[in-house]
Amino acid sequence: MPLIRLKPFSAQSIPAHPALSTLQDSSGSPTTNEFVAKALEEALTFAKGDVPAFGEPTKKSKGSTAPVAIRTWSRNNNVEHWVARYSRHMGKPENGDADWDEFNLGLRENHSLNEMAYTPGVTDAVEVCRWDTEQIGTIDGWQSANMAVFEMKHHLPAPLKERVFTILIINGIPVSTTGRSFITLTIPLDLKTTDNSKKVGSAKYVDSSAVVHAAYVSVEHVYEEADSIVWMMATASDAKGNLPMSVQKLGVPGAITKDVGLLLSWLAERRSKA
Repeated sequence: MPLIRLKPFSAQSIPAHPALSTLQDSSGSPTTNEFVAKALEEALTFAKGDVPAFGEPTKKSKGSTAPVAIRTWSRNNNVEHWVARYSRHMGKPENGDADWDEFNLGLRENHSLNEMAYTPGVTDAVEVCRWDTEQIGTIDGWQSANMAVFEMKHHLPAPLKERVFTILIINGIPVSTTGRSFITLTIPLDLKTTDNSKKVGSAKYVDSSAVVHAAYVSVEHVYEEADSIVWMMATASDAKGNLPMSVQKLGVPGAITKDVGLLLSWLAERRSKA
């Protein structure tokens, strides 16, 4: 079953973890090593081959000196509306830009916690569980693979309820002799229980009716090319609730364009305090 899809996966569809034991039959779960290997290869193939070619970057993102290109398309029998973003950076540790170590810090290490730090609309990032390096094991062609489940809480303007996106996030560094790169795949999960007394790791919002449980899938590819750093991100989402998809489609391109400047401004602030 392809992992890059908007329809949420059940806990049973992902590798076993003690924190998810109330939702899983471990005998039927995929092995951690094979699952992570498949996820990383599928995400890299998607990033390199499935995302349509971008036009010239022309959109401005406050806080970034690099312009942004946007591309939209439909996938999976036109059920999913995808939006992708592309920007090319000079790789310098200065305002409006960042070097490789900073991109790696902001987008690969502690990805979800950093997203909350630099994105004003993200109000909580709860780590539900994590698979350690020993559980994942060695993956041929990859380094530093990791995987975790997070609940990401997003604020929407009143009278809309806040959204919670439960995600499985996987990233790794492909072994390459042509330049540094890393890939991050985020797939949606449904961890709702049939019994509110059941504990699901450190989850806070699994059965909450105070929020709307929404979904997004994304592939992020950051790599060096021609003395610059390319940051590509593609996503499909559904905010659910009473927010029409037609309205959602209009808002996504601007939101993901803005994210480029938000990250670079956050990195500049960190740099100034170092």
